[in-house]
Amino acid sequence: MNNVQAAIRNAQAEIIAIMTDAGIATDAGKSDQLLAALKKTFALNASPVLTGNPTAPTQPKADNSTKLATTGHVKLVAADYAPLANSTLSGKPTAPTAAQTSNDKQLATTAFVKAAVAALVDSSPSALDTLNELAAALGDDECSFGGQSATGFTCANRGTNSPDRSRRHELNADCDNRVCRSAGRNKSLAGIPCIYRSAHSPDCCRSNQ
Repeated sequence: MNNVQAAIRNAQAEIIAIMTDAGIATDAGKSDQLLAALKKTFALNASPVLTGNPTAPTQPKADNSTKLATTGHVKLVAADYAPLANSTLSGKPTAPTAAQTSNDKQLATTAFVKAAVAALVDSSPSALDTLNELAAALGDDECSFGGQSATGFTCANRGTNSPDRSRRHELNADCDNRVCRSAGRNKSLAGIPCIYRSAHSPDCCRSNQ
């Protein structure tokens, strides 16, 4: 009987230790204290509610299963992704190709750029589908037909045999060397060669005569 009594006391001491760890004081009038202590100390298998700082093994980055993912595993996987702000891409990143009518902040793929250039070139032959080829075909002359859009009257008023010679007298003999008078509404045009003035100014010669 002494041995049995000692064994019972040992079991009681174990139970009291569990209850004490769970913060439950022993009460002889209650019969569910051990169960309450076990629920507070151990997680249930179904829908456990963990507290504190639970740990688990860190699975390799390539793992794609239902195992617990630790913070270490998540950081390993996240290292393969670029941040949204100031990202540095490598390899061969891809994106959807926008429509040619798009004019916003959407990424322009190489396909989008090539389509835009092809639309600009249109059906030009391969020998004339670059700016350099066009310039060479025009003799690299800024006073050619293509150059006049950028130089305006500068080229239009030059002689065909002498690019630096003014052709004002050829355009309008009566207007040669005249300037706009300072009379009436044309005061702001006074002193400016009439060949460069509007055809609607009565006090100036017309450049298109």
